[in-house]
Amino acid sequence: MENFVKPNWKKSIVNISATIAEYLHVPNHNPTIKVLKDKLNKNYRNIVFIIFDALGMYPLLCNAEENSFLLKHVEKVLTSTFPSTTTNATTSMLTNSFPNEHGWFGWSLYFEELKKAIDIFISCDSFSGEEIEKDYARKVLPVEPYYLKAQTDYEIHKVVPDYWTDGSAINKHDVSQMKDYFKEIKNICKQEGKHFIYCYSPEPDGLMHKFGVTSDVTKQAIREIDQQVEHLANELQDSLIVISADHGQVNVTGYYELYQDKELLSLLEWPNFLDSRTPAFKVKKGHKREFVKMFNLKYGNDFMLLSSKFLISHHYFGQNNQNSNYHLLGDYIAVSRGGKIMIMTPRSHYHLGHHASLTKEEMEVPLIIIETPKTK
Repeated sequence: MENFVKPNWKKSIVNISATIAEYLHVPNHNPTIKVLKDKLNKNYRNIVFIIFDALGMYPLLCNAEENSFLLKHVEKVLTSTFPSTTTNATTSMLTNSFPNEHGWFGWSLYFEELKKAIDIFISCDSFSGEEIEKDYARKVLPVEPYYLKAQTDYEIHKVVPDYWTDGSAINKHDVSQMKDYFKEIKNICKQEGKHFIYCYSPEPDGLMHKFGVTSDVTKQAIREIDQQVEHLANELQDSLIVISADHGQVNVTGYYELYQDKELLSLLEWPNFLDSRTPAFKVKKGHKREFVKMFNLKYGNDFMLLSSKFLISHHYFGQNNQNSNYHLLGDYIAVSRGGKIMIMTPRSHYHLGHHASLTKEEMEVPLIIIETPKTK
């Protein structure tokens, strides 16, 4: 389809988790990545896995210096999930499972039992902002980090923002500033014993949302990340540092205020939901043909409307389709062809950079592997 990049479930961010999970003796049924497996099998004392939100290949190539430390250590280019959005992609990486297995498809999901679209990460009504039962989505769609099942002599740690939770209290190191991530990682690695560190940073995603992918602010932030990673690698020994992203980003070129389109929305059984570059729709019975015609007339130049059945049958959400979570997807998903986004609700942000679609800029992410000397 056009220049879209389909998830490759043998070369995706999920396969990073599958490879690490297998190394930690966690039951794994997903394909692994040979180059990462080979390096893990050297049995480093510290295994450090860092996810930099939205640091895909496109933002990296746009902003890092040509001879940057990160670019020099890119081993492979992998694909994100679809939609290529944090809720979906980080849950896939955390659980070593595909979107069709965990069901956390996007920022906003509609739950029929509540008759509401919910921003599932923050447990609030997508349209009104009203608070919903805390961790409601986690109760309806349970997720479990793969590393909690590790049968290994590696001590498990997580270095994450203070608001981040995986449902466990295991060795959590809360950080708020970028420099503190590297400080915590270094401190853990210098302790006695073997350590596996799962690290998630919300940047540079937040900065790109606010300032754009190619802004000076973004460029400075990505170059600082590059320098900090190089300093970390130079200070550690007997450590394997694995770095990737959940997705990339593109610069936003325009907005459609979807929530204002009363004519189109009158054809829906549910409110629109999912994500601003991949809005999803559940259409009233008997109105599908009318909906498709109207949507394509209004938005077809900038969004490709695809049926959920097509996307499911072509494995956009995972390797197999034996799953009950597909009822959460509605009938259609519109996929942004370029830089346009939908303003889904009165609460939605007019971001300057965004993600969730199938463009190369959003879908391609690096697998970066850095080996430090066994002894110094």
